[in-house]
Amino acid sequence: MVDRDRITAQRIGIAGDDGTIPRALAGGTAPIIGGIRYKRAAPFSGFRHGRAPMSKTPRAVRRMEAASLSHSLSTKLKDIPVPRMIFVNLPVGDLDASMDFYKSIGFENNPHFTDATAACMVWSEAIHVMLLTHAKWRTFTNRPIPPPGSSEVMLAISLPGREAVDVMSEAAAANGGTADINPAQDLGFLYSRSLADPDGHVWEALWMDPAAIPSGDQPG
Repeated sequence: MVDRDRITAQRIGIAGDDGTIPRALAGGTAPIIGGIRYKRAAPFSGFRHGRAPMSKTPRAVRRMEAASLSHSLSTKLKDIPVPRMIFVNLPVGDLDASMDFYKSIGFENNPHFTDATAACMVWSEAIHVMLLTHAKWRTFTNRPIPPPGSSEVMLAISLPGREAVDVMSEAAAANGGTADINPAQDLGFLYSRSLADPDGHVWEALWMDPAAIPSGDQPG
């Protein structure tokens, strides 16, 4: 290759600085230099002409590295503890009255999840009660709303002592609910009283001392 042809070949990307023709690519229009048709050279030194630098790492290796990174992130996310929470959804006839009732027995309102159709009442970080107007309730299910005198479920919540059980029951009776809809239960190591909210939803306030459970009654 004469110097003129070598310089021309370098300019159009089919020859390296040393004048040699790198590995050729198939296809495309081949230039003719000095009567010889050349195929355009493959990209070298990790660059494509007029484009950003390419990775020198083979595609298969890059895919394996990406898959490994994805698996690592997934594993780390699984290791992050996610609290298990329960949201009890209850239909209510009078949202404001129900909010006042649940506040009176120890729940707190979360205003971020409260509007004219629903109210979030918080018992603990893990337990929340969603009070839903009947119209809001019907957007979730077509099943009929049980009348106040029925019992669809009894929701039991633990309290720190026997006195706290009595305080909750008395507060329920004084704020539109009904105390002791079932007979109180006193087993010595366990004390509980049932109550109903203004819409008839049944709750059980209970205290239990696991250390005082008779040996024959120990679970397991």
